Amino acid sequence: MLNNDLYLSSDWLEKAMEPFGTENNIAAAATNILISGNSYFVDSQGDDYFIIGTALKHNHLKKNSWKNNHIKRVFSACAAAVVYDKELLDKIGLFDEFLQAYYEDVDLSFRINLSGYKIFYTPYAVSYHCVSASYGINKRKILFYSYRNEEIVFWSDMPSLLLCGYFSVRIIFLIMQLVVKLFRGEAIVYLQAKTAFLLAVPYVIKKRIRTQKLKKCPAREINNLLRQDWIKKFLIDRFCGFF
Repeated sequence: MLNNDLYLSSDWLEKAMEPFGTENNIAAAATNILISGNSYFVDSQGDDYFIIGTALKHNHLKKNSWKNNHIKRVFSACAAAVVYDKELLDKIGLFDEFLQAYYEDVDLSFRINLSGYKIFYTPYAVSYHCVSASYGINKRKILFYSYRNEEIVFWSDMPSLLLCGYFSVRIIFLIMQLVVKLFRGEAIVYLQAKTAFLLAVPYVIKKRIRTQKLKKCPAREINNLLRQDWIKKFLIDRFCGFF
């Protein structure tokens, strides 16, 4: 799976296939996506998913370094440049077209993990991404789908045990988000996106029923894949930076 706004190193496909030889139950290979025009910096080296129900590109905007940069398991693969096992996708489904854009790859990765399969990242398959070139300067569209879809993914895909455990921190994070959006001047599109999610609740319930039927992986193992350090990442590093 490739975005239309990136180009590949000559050996990308060969290197992207390497993780599949390490274990039998690998469903996807996340790759090393650098920023086009400034290839010293990372766009994505897989995606992190936090217990508060939001995802971030791993090492986004950090300097690309080969130190400790090796083949390893990750929660999600950024679909800008990824190899999926087609036979598995035939079983669990492709991207959810209702999401349209943003978080559709996180949703698919969640289903892969729930199904008992794994996603591995390889640093050796390198591509160069013209980030958000497809959407251009339409920032409102990007924000709308991001804010709406993160709700759909959290409430559809999170195992019931973890959903109950992380419900309160999700609500706290939503309040934090709203405060930040007020200061940024993005509160209107934020509230529109959350309203769109509420209107889509009947669809989300059906999606959750379908998704949770795939569950073969214990909630404990899913929890081990989630990032717990949301306070540092969002409250300290981001939230306090606005004041």
